Amino acid sequence: MDELQLPTTVETFAAIAEAFKTLSENHSAYALKGNKSAASRSRKACSEIKKLASLYRKQSIAEIKSV
Repeated sequence: MDELQLPTTVETFAAIAEAFKTLSENHSAYALKGNKSAASRSRKACSEIKKLASLYRKQSIAEIKSV
């Protein structure tokens, strides 16, 4: 069986940037217009950022150790 390949730190960083963009857009929609569903999407994006940040940290440590 092939070993499961984790995304690189570059790919994870891109995903974090995309999640932050989503957070920013939805936060603005909620803060400026009072859109409650945008607030929910903002919270979801925050959770995704937290998950991705943990993954990035693990990948970064693994890459440093493999050098």
